[in-house]
Amino acid sequence: MTQPADPATRSSRDAVWARRSTAVSLYAIIVVSAGVAIVAELIPSDPRSVILAVLTMISAVAMILAVPAVVRRPKPRSARHPALLTAVVAAGVAWIVAIAPPFAGWGWAFILAVSGGLLASILRARWAACAILATASVISTGAITAFTGTSTSETATAPFEMLVTLAMFVVLPTSAMWALRVVLRLENARQVATELAIAQERLRFATDLHDIQGHHLQVIALKSELAERLLEQDRERAADEIAQIRVIAREALEDTRAVVNDYRSVTLTVEARNAAAVLRSAAIDCEVALETVGLEPSLETLFAVALREATTNILRHSTATHAAIRLQAVGGAWRLTVANDGAGTTKTSGTGLSGLRDRVAPLGGSVTSSRDGAWFELTVTIPALAPSEVNR
Repeated sequence: MTQPADPATRSSRDAVWARRSTAVSLYAIIVVSAGVAIVAELIPSDPRSVILAVLTMISAVAMILAVPAVVRRPKPRSARHPALLTAVVAAGVAWIVAIAPPFAGWGWAFILAVSGGLLASILRARWAACAILATASVISTGAITAFTGTSTSETATAPFEMLVTLAMFVVLPTSAMWALRVVLRLENARQVATELAIAQERLRFATDLHDIQGHHLQVIALKSELAERLLEQDRERAADEIAQIRVIAREALEDTRAVVNDYRSVTLTVEARNAAAVLRSAAIDCEVALETVGLEPSLETLFAVALREATTNILRHSTATHAAIRLQAVGGAWRLTVANDGAGTTKTSGTGLSGLRDRVAPLGGSVTSSRDGAWFELTVTIPALAPSEVNR
């Protein structure tokens, strides 16, 4: 059986799309903030306006270069990214140049607001608050200086509304990155739950094997010691003990094969309940509908094996949030269907399903699978046994 993939290397479609949509949102915010200044404030194109435009473009390009790293690893260490630091410095210098009399216009503050918000979005809470306050202070100080230092109507137009708008541009990248963090944390929690469910199943198997073999090995050890002591005193009784050891060893071997092949004395109903519990513990909603009236015990065992294999595949190879388990009698045959809405990469080989096909083939059964988008369905069909086969 293949080992489950490392959780660090697996990422669900939701996490991938969250990263992509966040990156697109940040790109749009950066382009808009730079465009506001260049389009609205560059005319007239005096030397200072050209310098401001160049600084704004440097900050915007640097932020665009930093976005992939920030989105891929939204952690405080990304705040030291050279491109992001360059963006913040260039935006800060541009705003300082803009507020020098005569005031060059509000538009040059937008790129500083966005760069400060992007920097704050990847810092820890305390440092993020400091970054936001620092950005707000620099912009506000510049606005007050510009507002009090000139009486022109162009400069003093709606300062409060402009500050509110700039505050929104500080919050936009922060809120986008916060939403991405939430999605990534949920995805990580889902992966941990899946690995925990698999670990619990392994523990259950180990417990079954220990329970079965512990008794046999203990009896074998005791009878071996007894036979060893009787060899010199009562060879006939010692031979009898050795014969019993052979019988117990064979029973232990059969029980081991039974555990490995999942041929345990457990009903399909119990197996379905266990499967549903394991899936739900991995944050996968599971519906169970079983019609077991008239189901032969031998077929019930096979369906229990099939259900165990299907459940394991859902945990290991899918990103499902919903699963359905159904057993019904259809046209003189029993049909088990296990479906989920998170189909992963289609696998054409595997010992689990191959072994299942080998088990149902002698009874005229079949194992098929179908896929419709993300919906994957595994179907095991076995004809109902004739009375002679049931009694066999």
